[in-house]
Amino acid sequence: MLPSRGAVVKGSELVDATRFLAASCRLGQPLGEALRLVADPEVVDAQASGDTLGQALSKQGARFGEFYRMVVATAEETPQPAELLEGLAEWLEVKAALDRRLSAALHYPLMVFQLLVLQIILFFGYVLPSVVIPVLEHTHKQAPDPFWFRAVALAVLVAALVLQSWSLLQPRTFKILPWVKKTRRKAVQSLWLRGLSSLVAAGLPLPEALQKAETLLERGEAPALRALSVRVGEGSSLEQALKGDNTLEAITRAALTTEECLADALLHAAGVLELEVVEDSDRLVALAQPVALILLGVPVALSILSFWLPFYETSYLLGI
Repeated sequence: MLPSRGAVVKGSELVDATRFLAASCRLGQPLGEALRLVADPEVVDAQASGDTLGQALSKQGARFGEFYRMVVATAEETPQPAELLEGLAEWLEVKAALDRRLSAALHYPLMVFQLLVLQIILFFGYVLPSVVIPVLEHTHKQAPDPFWFRAVALAVLVAALVLQSWSLLQPRTFKILPWVKKTRRKAVQSLWLRGLSSLVAAGLPLPEALQKAETLLERGEAPALRALSVRVGEGSSLEQALKGDNTLEAITRAALTTEECLADALLHAAGVLELEVVEDSDRLVALAQPVALILLGVPVALSILSFWLPFYETSYLLGI
């Protein structure tokens, strides 16, 4: 059973409950009766008072996403609820896997940036004023005022704290990077294709399926997919609606313009894009590793060089 109202619904719990609903419907049990076995009392009471499943779930606030509520409400009206619910469960699993993959890829550059800031603060705040400058003064060489080095370290620290207070030092900040945006675009399209595939496979007319699939998109996300729904709703074919657009992946366009077995083509394209997201995320992490070594190695090398260079010069002058 799903946790009661106010409790957080874990992704795995929601997937298990959805698969149970799908299995129950496949065995011939009405969706409403199956839902009573896994839903919390609030949902059951709302159904008993005459609400539809969609209305009952909508009263649970943000516990169930808009797409989830829409699919369950659609499953209540469709003659093939089991297939639609199975597609929903698979969509939830894929979304969770892609979110974890992208989150891991974004946390790595954040960690590198934080370590780099720490290295700069230590280098200018301690190594130069407390180690290098005393050595230079001991060898009777003119040394810069350590105040300026400490000022640089303090400025970097203050800037980092300000960015942190503004919630800018977060993994989502790195979504502006071009290669990250490209990977996220593929993830959005793959989830949209998978969701649309389940709706089409359940027998929904294409214009209605496209309209319902809009709930998968966040505000301002994938405008080409939103425009696709509008144009098809106005009577255009998918091929006509896609003309002039170059933001969608080639496999997305190919799947949408398939004339036969559209649901299978959409699902296949979603699977291909999901594999590409995994590969791109792994590539981001693999590329970040040498960059991390370089960024972290430069301050360390400068620290060692600035510490040993005065000793080397002194030894050279003394003929040692």
